[in-house]
Amino acid sequence: MDMNKRDKHIRGSMAIESVIVMTMVIILLVGCTGTLLTLYIDHEVDWAVKETIANAQWTGLMMDDINTQSLGLLMRVFLDQKLTSKKVGHLISIQTDTALVHHYDQVYTYEMRYRYQFLNFKGSRRTSWLFYRDLTDDGLAFDSFTVYITRTGIKYHKTDCHHLRQSKIAIDQQHARSRGYEACKNCHAPHERSD
Repeated sequence: MDMNKRDKHIRGSMAIESVIVMTMVIILLVGCTGTLLTLYIDHEVDWAVKETIANAQWTGLMMDDINTQSLGLLMRVFLDQKLTSKKVGHLISIQTDTALVHHYDQVYTYEMRYRYQFLNFKGSRRTSWLFYRDLTDDGLAFDSFTVYITRTGIKYHKTDCHHLRQSKIAIDQQHARSRGYEACKNCHAPHERSD
């Protein structure tokens, strides 16, 4: 009789332990799958923002007289359309997004924070994209490229120059030259476009 009670007790505790273990395994699988899905969504959001920025540059939205609130609203409208077309718009909820115009008149930052609408281990993502207006007074400047300046320097640099440790601001090479910046002699920043 005592053997039967002990066997029932052992089988009962094993059943409880197996339920707990299976629950934990299911939660881990769902969480890991959700986290893998966040990587795909982050990739799609990055591409949607890049396409949105390209649309803004090509349609001339970044004009001298546009303020950051209007630019942010227009970016959000374009971005919502892109996310819907990529079929990921319903998987995230954008909590905050802002467009900032730096005191360097052609450099912009678009910042966004969004939360995932499904179970995962990341929770939310906060990211920003730096871009610049590549429109000139007489049309698009196709013969130029991006160089980098610092807050205090008088030279422009390549992206990997050691002078960019403290600050690194993207700017069009022609615009940098027109503002009086010279090429860095250490990183051999190009004076003209090299094809």
